[in-house]
Amino acid sequence: MKINIERIISDLEILNAFNSTPENGCTRFSFTIEDTRAKEYLMGEMKAIGMEVWFDGVGNLHGLLKGNGENKKIVMSGSHIDTVTNGGKYDGNLGVIGALEVARVLSKSEVKRYHDYQVSIFIEEEGPHFGTNLIGSKAFCKNFSTAQSRKIKDSEGNSMYEVMKMARYNPDNIDTISFEPSKYKAMLELHIEQGRVLDLENKSIGIVKGIVGLKWFKIIIKGESNHAGATPMKYRLDPVVEGCKLISEIPNIVKSMDDNSMVATVGKIAVFPNQTNIISKFIEFTIDLRGIDEENLLTVVDIIESQLDELKERGFYCEIEQIAEAKGVKSNSNILDIIEESIKIREYSYTKLYSGANHDTSILGEYIPSAMIFVPSINGRSHCKEEFTKKIDIKVGCQVLCDTIYKLVKE
Repeated sequence: MKINIERIISDLEILNAFNSTPENGCTRFSFTIEDTRAKEYLMGEMKAIGMEVWFDGVGNLHGLLKGNGENKKIVMSGSHIDTVTNGGKYDGNLGVIGALEVARVLSKSEVKRYHDYQVSIFIEEEGPHFGTNLIGSKAFCKNFSTAQSRKIKDSEGNSMYEVMKMARYNPDNIDTISFEPSKYKAMLELHIEQGRVLDLENKSIGIVKGIVGLKWFKIIIKGESNHAGATPMKYRLDPVVEGCKLISEIPNIVKSMDDNSMVATVGKIAVFPNQTNIISKFIEFTIDLRGIDEENLLTVVDIIESQLDELKERGFYCEIEQIAEAKGVKSNSNILDIIEESIKIREYSYTKLYSGANHDTSILGEYIPSAMIFVPSINGRSHCKEEFTKKIDIKVGCQVLCDTIYKLVKE
C-alpha cells in the first residue's frame, strides 16, 4: 500500500492556511476560529472515507475506521494541530495528516482489517493559549478535569472553561470522558524531530526509543553581600563565584553518566542585588534535567546536592527545590520491531534516538503500548517560521507510518 505524497503536501498547505499570522509563520491556538476551520476540514476528509467522527469532552477530534475482528482493539495514530505563536507548519500537523493519509489508504484497500483504526487530533499540546501543555492527551487519559479548566487562563484573563463555552464546547463534559486502556492495541505518532540529529547524520527516519523524563530545579546560593572594593578576595563569601562554578560543572556531571539520552540546561539566572559595585547576596538559577533513566537522573541530583552540602560547610546557605517533573516513557518494543522491519524492507536510512521534547505520546504511552517515528528537521529548526522538512522525508515518514499501522490492524 502506497501513500499519496502530493495529497499529503496539499493537506499541509491547507492546514497552514488556517492561520492568524500568515505573514509570519503559523499561529493557531485551540478553540479559535482558525482551529475550528481546520477541524471542519479534517472532519470533512474523514467523513468522506466513511470514518465515524466525534469530539470528546475536551474537544479532541477523533475518526474511526472499523475493523472486522471478533476480539478487535483500536490502533491509534495522530498528533495535534495547535501551534506556538509564529510557529511552523509541520510540528504536530504532519502527524495528523500522516494519520489521515493512512486512513485513506486503508479505506481503499481490499485487505480486511481485524482491528479498528482511530485518528486522533489532540487540543493544546503546545499550551500557549492557557500556559499549560498536553491538555488534550491528559484529559483523554483522565488526568485533566473540568475543575482544572476553570483555573487556567489565557492572556486576557479568560479561563479555559469560559473559552470553551465561547467556542460552543461544553467544558462540563471533560469529566465525562471515558477511557479504557485495555481497548487500545497501540498508539503510533509521526512527528518532526525538532532537533539536528537526523539532518546532520543524513538519515531519512528516526525510530524513537522513548521520550525522556524531565526534572526542573531551582537552586539558591546565599553568601554575604559587601563592598566590591573594600572586601579582600580572601575574606569574601561570594555566591556568584560558587554558583558559576557549579553551573560550569553540571555538563561534566551529566557526561560522566555515559547516558546519551541525558541533557542538562541552566536556562535562567538571577543575582541580587545585581549591582556593579556590590558583592551579591545570592544567586538563583534553574536546571532543566532530562533523560530516559530515572536512576541516572537521581544520581545527577545527588551529586549536585553533595556539592551544595560542601558549600554549606563553608558558610553558604544553599537550597534546591524541584519545581516540575514529567516521567520518561520507553517505547513499546514490539511496535519498535515492526517499525524497524518496515524501514528495512523499503531500505530507508535510519537511526535510533530518544525524544528530548514532550509529545502527546508521552502521556498516552503511560497507558497504551506506544511508539513514535521522527523525520528530519532541516538545521534542527522548529517552533519558528523557518521550520522545514523535505518532501522526500515526509514521504518516507508517512510510508513507514502506513506500513507499520497496516501490520498492526490486520492481525
